[in-house]
Amino acid sequence: MSTLSSVVIPVHNAPASLSRCLMCLALLLAPFYWPASAISLLITIALNHRFYRFLARKRGLWFAIRSVPLHLAYVLYSGAAFVVGCVKARGRHAAEAVHGLQ
Repeated sequence: MSTLSSVVIPVHNAPASLSRCLMCLALLLAPFYWPASAISLLITIALNHRFYRFLARKRGLWFAIRSVPLHLAYVLYSGAAFVVGCVKARGRHAAEAVHGLQ
């Protein structure tokens, strides 16, 4: 059985993973501290600049600009799904420990 401690993020994906976590945190803080949302948005766009450059090269600048909101939505929901998955796995692991099902 896989545990939460066995989750390994490759080094080349670490900045993208960090930006996903920052966006999720900023979403929670947005009503109270909107600069956090703006900063995490800019960090996420900066970390993915090569992807946007690729889109601009292949399909044009206008296509790349229109893809940014969709890509940010993808980053947000994939980060949220990761957090939900980790919480569920942690909860299941804790329940198994309580009931002695290890």
